[in-house]
Amino acid sequence: MFFNFGKGTLVTVVLVNSTVESSSCQGVHKWIWSGRYKDTSMFSFLQIHSPRRVYQGAKVKRISRNPLDNTICAHYNDSMKSPFPGMDPYLEHPTLWADVHDSLISAIRDELAPLLAPKYYVGLQRHAYLLLAGDRTYVGKPDVTVGLQRRPLSTWTPAIEPFNGGVGVLEVEVPMEEELDESYLEVREVQSSKLITVIEILSPVNKSHPEGREEYIEKRNQILSSRTNLVEIDLLRSGQPMTVFGDDQPSQYRVLVSPGWRRPRAQLYGFNLRQPIPEFPMPLLPKEEQPLVPLNTILHNLYARARFDLRLDYSVPPVPPLSSGDAQWALELLNARNNE
Repeated sequence: MFFNFGKGTLVTVVLVNSTVESSSCQGVHKWIWSGRYKDTSMFSFLQIHSPRRVYQGAKVKRISRNPLDNTICAHYNDSMKSPFPGMDPYLEHPTLWADVHDSLISAIRDELAPLLAPKYYVGLQRHAYLLLAGDRTYVGKPDVTVGLQRRPLSTWTPAIEPFNGGVGVLEVEVPMEEELDESYLEVREVQSSKLITVIEILSPVNKSHPEGREEYIEKRNQILSSRTNLVEIDLLRSGQPMTVFGDDQPSQYRVLVSPGWRRPRAQLYGFNLRQPIPEFPMPLLPKEEQPLVPLNTILHNLYARARFDLRLDYSVPPVPPLSSGDAQWALELLNARNNE
């Protein structure tokens, strides 16, 4: 299907939900691109540019023209969407999580900034952790020898024949510090720059690495002992959850909302793999309206924009692995999607 607009015609391309049937582009989520139509090529592949993002070669499931104007509705292929209703466990892979973490933090800011303006602004800040070379598994960076078979450091091959005393040449590693930066968000009052809310997304360093966890807990305790609000998002099944009291219903994922004026009381939103991520309120100052954060929508839209589907292999188990019950459920979910 193609459309014969006259050259130079102003054409607007919009992204809409793939379930929308109307050609009038109802349910538009975001304006993507507007420009002059240059030819009559078939829009089987779009090359859409915006000031902030570039969508190149995005596969289109269906294209329809709005009969009322020169708007083209591009319906993205369902393969670009996450097959899971909430958190996608494949995004938890250590080599991918750093990208997911920083991208999701930025996406949350993009969602919140217009909701909180003009009284508040949302700033991106960074934690710095010093890790040793042996801690790469927490950082998500592959070893420099990735792709090569490495011998365990406890084994050795002498470069020369050992001396009479049995001295040989060992291959060892020396300790080297590596700095890891992780992003978080601060909501501040525009007029006074007063810190109102801190938004954290936990990482393997926070949950599993001894020194990293200790350092994070120290910063967490500083916030909890102040009047600053804390929103703590845990989308990782591995590692030890952060301490709260009264959590008698363990869950795989959690969002802690701790308004400074309600402490020690807080709200813990627990959810599991088979459930969508619940919306939660963004705490501001007392008695102010708290906008809801649609984290599930934010994550799923990010998944499609970032094309995480191109980096995930759903034919193998996720890392960390699922329980037997969840693994069977996920297999049925993925098979049903492949058969659509």
